[in-house]
Amino acid sequence: MKQIIATFLITIIVCEAQSQITKGYWLLSGNTSISSLKSSSAASIQFKQTDIQVSAGVGHFFFDKFAVGIRPSFSYGSNNVGNSSTVFGIGPFVRYYILKPESTVNVISDANYSYGAISGGQKSNTFSLYAGPVVYFNTSVGVEFLIGYSTTKVVGFNGSNNKIQFGIGFQFHLEKEK
Repeated sequence: MKQIIATFLITIIVCEAQSQITKGYWLLSGNTSISSLKSSSAASIQFKQTDIQVSAGVGHFFFDKFAVGIRPSFSYGSNNVGNSSTVFGIGPFVRYYILKPESTVNVISDANYSYGAISGGQKSNTFSLYAGPVVYFNTSVGVEFLIGYSTTKVVGFNGSNNKIQFGIGFQFHLEKEK
């Protein structure tokens, strides 16, 4: 098994894959992340929570290496006091690729806002920042490994919930036919 993984990684690094992160291309992405948070709100009960989030994104490269789009998401969380919640969110994102478009491995920075509907009728506002490498298999497909920080404010409550997230996902780059 170790030999298969090593061969796979060497193939990725050696191949001359180039991403299509230039003006005019479309970005489709999907990501799964896990995070843990400790509540710092003014609620009478303090808690620790673990969340799993799944998100998708559709974006457009308006400039080379710079994409803007929209990202719907779903997350599920459970905490140490026996409660659980689900959140459906949606909001805009901006993404910038730091290295040259010809790179087989690139580094991305991503910022997004999400307006969420929490089970139980509450609403939330979340701001997130992510960064990490993306490795391209070919000119259209890459896998990304992200680490991020997000802060969520639940409408009507004092304080916020802050967390570090780790995620993995795929991205697909498409060009509109001319």
